[in-house]
Amino acid sequence: MAIRLAVALAIIPLISGLAWLAFPGLEGQVLALFGVTLIPISLNSRWIHLGLGQGASPAVARIVGELAMVAAVLALVQGPEDLLRVPVAHFAGELAAAGLLAFGLARIGGGPLMRPSSWRLGLPVLRQAAPLAVHAILGLVMFNADFFFLRGFHGQAAVGYYAAAYSLVGFVLNLGVIYYQSLLPVFAVDRSAERLQRAFRDALVVVAAIGVPIGFGGVALATPIIERFFGAEFGAAALPLAVLIASIPLAVVRNVTQAAQVAGRGEDLVLRSSLAGAICCLSLNALLIPRFGILGAAVATLGTEAIRTAISIWLTPRVDCRIPGIGPWLRPLIAAAVMAVALTWYQPARVELAVLAGVSYYALCLWVLGGTRPLASAIRGSRSTELAR
Repeated sequence: MAIRLAVALAIIPLISGLAWLAFPGLEGQVLALFGVTLIPISLNSRWIHLGLGQGASPAVARIVGELAMVAAVLALVQGPEDLLRVPVAHFAGELAAAGLLAFGLARIGGGPLMRPSSWRLGLPVLRQAAPLAVHAILGLVMFNADFFFLRGFHGQAAVGYYAAAYSLVGFVLNLGVIYYQSLLPVFAVDRSAERLQRAFRDALVVVAAIGVPIGFGGVALATPIIERFFGAEFGAAALPLAVLIASIPLAVVRNVTQAAQVAGRGEDLVLRSSLAGAICCLSLNALLIPRFGILGAAVATLGTEAIRTAISIWLTPRVDCRIPGIGPWLRPLIAAAVMAVALTWYQPARVELAVLAGVSYYALCLWVLGGTRPLASAIRGSRSTELAR
């Protein structure tokens, strides 16, 4: 915790300086203020609770923090002139979450944040986690590179259209990250070959049953979804949204494989796939965005995710997790394809009804194919009940 705080305090001035240099106007001020939120983020002890298998505390703290942020936004932000207050609201939310987790940590016997032995005890952990830290930085590069390329080559309007599409996809991707975090303690505990393989397969069955229909259904409903949330004037973002949604099944599979690698002390394996992904991301963005704009950015994201997932699958057997054959995927793929065809043939006028119809089509087809039993078995597994919850 002491090292996390020290790193945050060192990075904040760098962010502020770069913000003022790169964006001398209002954007730079907003970015500089957002940098200060690194302080409560560094004090967030979520990782300790997750390491102890206490998933409820981080969940409650996250909800409280988000609600505090929303309350601060509603209280402080009334119009565009209040833009600088948005980072203040985020700071309040992060501080509330960190404070609640610190209180919980004290109740289970957590020691003081800083003491003379902090650096001696923390540096070995920092060295072991260095590949994951670089992996996280590369992830940020891949997550944000397309926005910078779009801003540089096509201006603010293109960034706005693309951000509209990405915000919808980002919500689902964040759910995948949450699932990844819940898998870590489960895979770390089940280190016997048989139980680990069973938990790994169960997790893949779950993400296949959920991620595949999201990909197929999202592609089929991309236009009404973008119009429902952002209006018909954002219609240009519909095709990029469809391409971005197609990357969701790949991302959730990668989350499972990377959780197995981290739990199996394969941090270097995670770093390899991220490094390859970052190189692919920057190359595809530089090649596609100048010519194709937001569609090129979406295709670059899909290509990057395909490369990262393929490499991660290839490396996972090195931590004693074997990728199963087509079995977990075949029934969800068939059911999702039938759902997509049905939605194309008959699509209710309201997007909410269309989503409900798609879920019904998929569930019925999966049941007919016998795919609900493997899914129920995976959820009922010795550790998968906890994962599903």
